[in-house]
Amino acid sequence: MSNINYNIIQQYLDGELDTDTMNNVEEQIKNDPEFAAEVNLYKNIEKDFVQHFADTKKDEKLFITISNLQNKHFNKELKKGKIKKIWLCVAAAASVAIVFFILKPSQKKVFDGNELFAYYAKDINSISTSTRGAEQDTAVIKAVSLYNSKDYEHALPALQKLIIAQPNQNELVLATAICFTQTGKYDSAIVLITPLISRTTVYKNQAIWYKSLTLLKQNNIISCYQTLKTISYEADEFVKAKQLMNDIEKSGTIKK
Repeated sequence: MSNINYNIIQQYLDGELDTDTMNNVEEQIKNDPEFAAEVNLYKNIEKDFVQHFADTKKDEKLFITISNLQNKHFNKELKKGKIKKIWLCVAAAASVAIVFFILKPSQKKVFDGNELFAYYAKDINSISTSTRGAEQDTAVIKAVSLYNSKDYEHALPALQKLIIAQPNQNELVLATAICFTQTGKYDSAIVLITPLISRTTVYKNQAIWYKSLTLLKQNNIISCYQTLKTISYEADEFVKAKQLMNDIEKSGTIKK
């Protein structure tokens, strides 16, 4: 795994780099497949955000248009002072209610895993520095401190450097995967977590749990549910897994 500067990627996508730096980034994209994949991932995340924002603006525009129509007719008919016309205004107001209390609720029926993710991801296990190599104490302390304080954006590059040097440190690998999830890099998170699940280590069930949360964050509810079912009943995460499965079942998104 290469040492990727995510600040540079963001500045590149925002067009904030000088010509020389931009050329260097584009050269790295051509020659470094992993770096190119991360840049593409950033682009997709930005695209999804822009689309979500655009859809939100469309809803606001619809609301403003209908509200203006309502106000226009209401003011006009009140000036005329005709009781019959006022009833037409009531009908206009009712049309607004139809849009926002009939059409909108149909959208709310779509299950969104973000709220459940926020609830279950708030208690992420802390990590310690007690088992790390003495020669990397400073770097480990910095990375662990950032991670434990939930500063995932800055913890991520620090942890990446550590797992390059210590790829068998499963706790650090899992922490890096969690940082990927928390910063929206879901594919990278799954790539790191999956090998941990296939190994027989004390982190196996934790890895399954955080893979489930990553899938939940992506609204991949069926895969999330199926992954939760693989957590051992002896694991510390089993109770949480059953609770999350029950929450998913109650939403009507999936049945037992």
